[in-house]
Amino acid sequence: MDDEAVSEQLTEKQTELIEFLYVDYNGLTRGKVIPLASLKAKLADGIGLTKATLNVSERDTILPVADMTPIGELRLIGDAASAHVLPYMPQVATLMGDIYNLDKTPYASDPRTILKRVVKQLADAGFSVKMLMKTSSNCSPGIRIIANRRCRELPFQRSPWTLPIRSFLKRSINCNGSGLCRMPIIRKAALASMN
Repeated sequence: MDDEAVSEQLTEKQTELIEFLYVDYNGLTRGKVIPLASLKAKLADGIGLTKATLNVSERDTILPVADMTPIGELRLIGDAASAHVLPYMPQVATLMGDIYNLDKTPYASDPRTILKRVVKQLADAGFSVKMLMKTSSNCSPGIRIIANRRCRELPFQRSPWTLPIRSFLKRSINCNGSGLCRMPIIRKAALASMN
């Protein structure tokens, strides 16, 4: 699906916000949110990221790694084919992003670019990549909630407790335009059971 078709489809679905997502080296999904009106321009030009973006620890501190300093800019360019309206919040859509240098060449340290390269090398060698998600026998797929030292999982779209939380966060957290706000949601019982 091309950029124009994605923009039209999201407009028809009355989507208001688009989150460009990427995964850092900690396995954390991070993103930048834009209004739908900016989508066409951002799909073409991308969204600015600092070179330190992939080098932020899980505690949001910048680690000392060469060529991943706060000085210098990269572009997060969305993959229109990955656009997906969230079933539990239809006014928000997500799409995965690839990280590029300013000259539009792929950034060598982008995890998604590395993954694509490795998958291609495997395909060239005659292998195919399959994805499997496995949970313990007493759990079903969904969101894992640790409570009373037992695994209980809830499908995200069927978890009504997430909607008020997300609505509150959208209204009250100021990210100062960084677009990198995140807040882990851990229930009180889960925290108590971890002690």
